[in-house]
Amino acid sequence: MSNGRLVTVRAHIRRLPTRTVITAGAVLTALAIVVLVVSALLPDSTPEPSDVAARSQTTAAPAPVTRAYLAAELRRLREGAGLSAANAGRRAGIDEQRVTRIESGGVRPTARDVSALCEAYELSPEERNRLMFVQYQLDR
Repeated sequence: MSNGRLVTVRAHIRRLPTRTVITAGAVLTALAIVVLVVSALLPDSTPEPSDVAARSQTTAAPAPVTRAYLAAELRRLREGAGLSAANAGRRAGIDEQRVTRIESGGVRPTARDVSALCEAYELSPEERNRLMFVQYQLDR
């Protein structure tokens, strides 16, 4: 009151919460409660450690398959280079019998074996890296 007159000041001018602001706050609170309730009711989607281990074991190639693959690739590349097992062994500094056993999958080749055979076959760096990676998988 000023000078005997009643002065009305609106709520939004006084920066007090209006009905719209109060309603919006109530709606957001209700929405947050609904989200919390629904998320509590939904099943947990994170896999159990045993599920992850089982899945990774089924996707990883077993060592004999990898060894057989590497053996077949080394034989294919040797034949593609036009070398006999004896010539390949001589060039690589590996015994001919070891070359034959590597190519038949009877023995696991070392990184040195694969590297030396790649040099003997004059393979590209990409091809050499691919075969070295397969051999690395055998060592794991």
